[in-house]
Amino acid sequence: MNRLFYPAVFHKENDGFWVSFPDFPECFTEGDDMQQAYEMAVDALGLALTSREQEKQDIPAASEV
Repeated sequence: MNRLFYPAVFHKENDGFWVSFPDFPECFTEGDDMQQAYEMAVDALGLALTSREQEKQDIPAASEV
């Protein structure tokens, strides 16, 4: 099993955090606090990777942090 590491950008909002991924413009998520946002980000990125793999789309190389 290959391990892939992609940067995530955590954005602070008044009522929590939202997360984006520079390498996956279609992938966003959010959470009420940093821990929940992190957990949701892990799930969202996994789903984005799985979707691209199933659709036979390219998996991008990770951007520099």
